[in-house]
Amino acid sequence: MPCWKGSELITVYTQPGCRPCKRVLRKLADAKLIHRSVDVTTDPEGMRFLRSIDAKSVPVVVADGYQPIVGYQPDLLSYLIETYLEDEDV
Repeated sequence: MPCWKGSELITVYTQPGCRPCKRVLRKLADAKLIHRSVDVTTDPEGMRFLRSIDAKSVPVVVADGYQPIVGYQPDLLSYLIETYLEDEDV
């Protein structure tokens, strides 16, 4: 069953051809966490958001209550996933 932490949604800012972006999306899907992907090459709002947090690369993973994860950082992503799954078990 997919995990949805209350009304919180995980958003992954991506761009086409980004292998690290695909890895992040795969890890979230494998963990059955509901998430959305925003292609910053076609979504001006997404690009504005990245600029607002001074992110210079993708992927950027955003979840309520967490600092954005900029770039492919498997340890931070694993922590986010584990935390979401633990909260779902409670």
